[in-house]
Amino acid sequence: MKRSVGKITFHLFGLLLITYFTLPMVVAVLMSFGPSRFLRLPTNKWTLKWYVEFFSTTKWMDGLWNSLIVSSLTIVFALIVGMATALAFTKYKYKWGAGLYTLSLTPVFTPAVIIAMSLLTVAYRTGMHGHYTIIAVAHSLWAFPLVIMVLKVSLDGLDKSLEEAARGMGATPIQAFFTVTLPLIMPSVLVGALFAFIISINEFIMALFLGTVDTETLPRIIYPVLRYRLTPLVAAASGVLMLLTVIVLLVAARLVNLGKLVQYQRS
Repeated sequence: MKRSVGKITFHLFGLLLITYFTLPMVVAVLMSFGPSRFLRLPTNKWTLKWYVEFFSTTKWMDGLWNSLIVSSLTIVFALIVGMATALAFTKYKYKWGAGLYTLSLTPVFTPAVIIAMSLLTVAYRTGMHGHYTIIAVAHSLWAFPLVIMVLKVSLDGLDKSLEEAARGMGATPIQAFFTVTLPLIMPSVLVGALFAFIISINEFIMALFLGTVDTETLPRIIYPVLRYRLTPLVAAASGVLMLLTVIVLLVAARLVNLGKLVQYQRS
């Protein structure tokens, strides 16, 4: 009896938690289908005109394109740095390895405004202010600690004898990595890329500090509209961002064994 009550309580708590996180997103998406120029839930009439306006307006489409460019660069930067760092921590044992590993994770706990202000000085001194690259570098600082954690778990659990066998057959370290190690940890690489994409596509503060009118990302365009001209078009833009995130999640779920994700989470 106690076990049944505990199980019911657990499921009810899980349902409440899911509702708490998903309800605002569901409401925002529903409001994007309303015919009124004011944000309200549609009752008897639904329309796609706000999505049509979104995809037919140059400013919004430029913002979407800029977000995709920055997110793609963030994935590249985060994977390169994260992979190199995870390999270093796995293959080489340092005296202060645990401390260095903890230090490498600190950017994810650093407020976005601090990272943005620090890189703003660098951007002005190097002439990179307003470039996609500097925004992606800022986003990757937030993303690569998660990439390190995911890749390190995978590399620690890898059978080292497989790479040693490849080396014994004449493969160079680089050949052994690309032919043996990388295919085996590819699910982890995809999960790391997923984390980097989601962080970058939704980030606002760093994009506000480091971007310009030519490199405005979608969240940066949404912000002033939220403050001064609140219309269902904002809900449509938010719906597009959520749709992109869902698509990436579905692709990741298709490509990556979900059991792996559970294993990484437990680790």
